[in-house]
Amino acid sequence: MNEWYVVKGEKRQGPFTLEKMARYYAENRVNAQTIVWHEGMPAPAPMGQSKLTGVMKQVDAKRQPSPPVPDDDEILDELPEQFAPAPAPQGPQGAPMYPGAHGGFAPQPSAQVVFDPNLFLESQMPVGQGVLHGRNPYGKIAALSFGVFWLVVVLTMLGLGKGTAFATILSIIGFLGILNGLVFAIMGVLRGAKISKSAMMLGRGIVGTGRVLSSVLLIIHTVIFVLSIVAALIGIAAVGVMEENKKKLQEEELERFMRENQREYDRQTSRERGW
Repeated sequence: MNEWYVVKGEKRQGPFTLEKMARYYAENRVNAQTIVWHEGMPAPAPMGQSKLTGVMKQVDAKRQPSPPVPDDDEILDELPEQFAPAPAPQGPQGAPMYPGAHGGFAPQPSAQVVFDPNLFLESQMPVGQGVLHGRNPYGKIAALSFGVFWLVVVLTMLGLGKGTAFATILSIIGFLGILNGLVFAIMGVLRGAKISKSAMMLGRGIVGTGRVLSSVLLIIHTVIFVLSIVAALIGIAAVGVMEENKKKLQEEELERFMRENQREYDRQTSRERGW
């Protein structure tokens, strides 16, 4: 605590003993605004806010009216050159203090791992990789299309035993679904490789337009998906109705057959009895 340093920006002079600091203050080489530091202080501070205030009061009580106070440059120029190595100032918890960017001292920032959200931009990925990482709306549309396709495939396999017309309708819907899926998958690959780079070059306006178009396409394809599901449900309901009608026809035909057999039996019985 008896060794003090005078700090200006990133320059530091010292160490100076308490007696020297008192003499420099009496000679107006330092003043209350001079930045000082000693080991144990969390950071450099003005002399008037340090533990040297007691020394300053003692000097002020003894000396005559002081001459004009010189500026900081004159203070540093008048101080003797002493470049003895000094221990690095310590922070509040023992962390070393280092010269700050705007003067004074500050603790060295601890190393922290900061996540960069732009680390994996689509423009920096290989072709098509943006689709796999879910950053591409076309990839989502393609995945939805393939999902519709496989759903319709299963329904088609069920419809094969229900009638050729129903199976044909489901096959057409499934074909349209897989065709749309392939188209959007290709668009997604191209967008991941080229379209995003071009949009960055042409400006935010084109990017916004692309987002709007992507949203419109997604809505349209969602509507197609819903209609496909509705068509499949209608087809299943139609199959149920067809089965019910077929069952009724079979029952009516069986009943008619039984009536005809009964009439034929009655005629034969009448002839045998001579009626």
